Amino acid sequence: MKLWVDQSKEFGVEYYVVFDQNKIVALSVLQYNVIEGFELLGIVVSQKYRRKELGKSLIENALKVCKGLGFQSIKVAVFTDNKPMLLLLISLEFIPCEIKYKMRYDGGDVLYFTKKIEDK
Repeated sequence: MKLWVDQSKEFGVEYYVVFDQNKIVALSVLQYNVIEGFELLGIVVSQKYRRKELGKSLIENALKVCKGLGFQSIKVAVFTDNKPMLLLLISLEFIPCEIKYKMRYDGGDVLYFTKKIEDK
């Protein structure tokens, strides 16, 4: 797995993993390139570990990585029925900027958010 993760960096994809002992309990996937920009592709947190701010920590890490690579904004796409993620992004001052209807196999809509990276 380590080789796969290391090789993905060559293509502008990075994985960040949270472990509890030897078990993966949360992870995020980031993708970036000079044309498309910087995007948080997804976050997954094991059911048992939710409500422990792991998602928030992974988003904050994504913001640091984004800034460290010199990007000025970050994008995130979220299905509109994912209320915990929607609320988390809004609480972190992400701004909704676009919606695409019927994007998921069952007709679910996708809401796109963006956040400008501040120089602090």
